Amino acid sequence: MTEVDLFRQPPTGKAPVAYLAVESPELLRVHEALCEVFDPVPGFEGDEYDPHVTICRGGDAADLLGRGIEPFEWTVERLAFWHPGRELEVESVSLPA
Repeated sequence: MTEVDLFRQPPTGKAPVAYLAVESPELLRVHEALCEVFDPVPGFEGDEYDPHVTICRGGDAADLLGRGIEPFEWTVERLAFWHPGRELEVESVSLPA
């Protein structure tokens, strides 16, 4: 992706959500494996899932829509799992798993 996009009505949390799409078949495979173990949140984590990096939530997030960025690549070495209400890391997994 070369520009910022929006989730205008996310199923949870403040709207809108400005994000950058992540093109990663490996990330989709990890997501699918997790959905086999944990029940996906309907409308959010099942087939509707879009791999992404959230850059802004609520407030002025819509002002970022369409803003261009240079394509880039990075390597993920660890996945962190966060508690949804306390905003703290509860577990992490080194990659490749």
